[in-house]
Amino acid sequence: MNNTFLDLLIRPGSFFSKKILEPVNLRIPALIVLVGAVIGAIQGYVMSGLYARLFSQGDMASMGLFLKIIGAVSGFLAFLIIWWLALSVVLYLVSMFFSGSGPLKRTIEFAGYALIPVVIGSLVTLALAFYYIPDISVPALRSIQDPAVIQEVMAQLMNDPVLMEFTQVSTLISLIFLIWTANILVFAMKYARELNVKHAVLTVAIPVLVYVIYMVYTIFSGNLIPGGV
Repeated sequence: MNNTFLDLLIRPGSFFSKKILEPVNLRIPALIVLVGAVIGAIQGYVMSGLYARLFSQGDMASMGLFLKIIGAVSGFLAFLIIWWLALSVVLYLVSMFFSGSGPLKRTIEFAGYALIPVVIGSLVTLALAFYYIPDISVPALRSIQDPAVIQEVMAQLMNDPVLMEFTQVSTLISLIFLIWTANILVFAMKYARELNVKHAVLTVAIPVLVYVIYMVYTIFSGNLIPGGV
C-alpha cells in the first residue's frame, strides 16, 4: 500500500515506519513548510493591517504600508525558522536526554511532514481573520510623539470586543491543530530518533506545553499571534 498523506494524518505510526526505510529527502517537507510560510506571510500582512490603520492619518500613511510588509516578512520567516527549523532542533536536543539516535536531518524531514495540521490550521485562522477584521474598530493615531496617546490608542484597539473574540476563537482553533500536530510528532520522533513511545511523548510534550502556555496567555491577555497558527 502506498504511503499517503492520509496515512500521515490518521495513521502516523504506519507512515513513519515506512518512511524511515527510505533515504532522507527534504523536498516534500520543504514544500509543506513553504506553503505554511506563504500562508503565514498573508496572515502577517492581514493582521499588521490592523496596526497600519492606526497610521492612516496624513503623513503617517506610509508607516502603515511599512508595517504590513514587516508583518508579511515576519509571518513567512516565523513559520520557516520557528515552526520548522527551531522546532526540529529543539526536538533533537530534548530527545538526546532519552538517548535518542538518528541524524538531525531525519528529524528535520519528519518534523516537516508533521506540520501539515499546522498548515491547515493556519488556513482556518486566516479565513477567520478575513471574517473578523473588517468589523474591528481601529482608532486613528494622530501623533506618535506622545507615549501616553499611543498607549491609550493601543488599549482601545486591544479592548475592541470583535478583536478579543477573534483572538480567543482563533487561539482555541490553533490549539486543536497543535494537538493534532503533537500526536504526529510523537511518531515522527519515535522513528527519527529511535525512541520508545514514552520517551517520544516526553520529547514532544516539553516544547509543545511551553507553546500551549503561551497560547493560553494570549486568550486572556488579548495579544495577537501574527503569522501562522
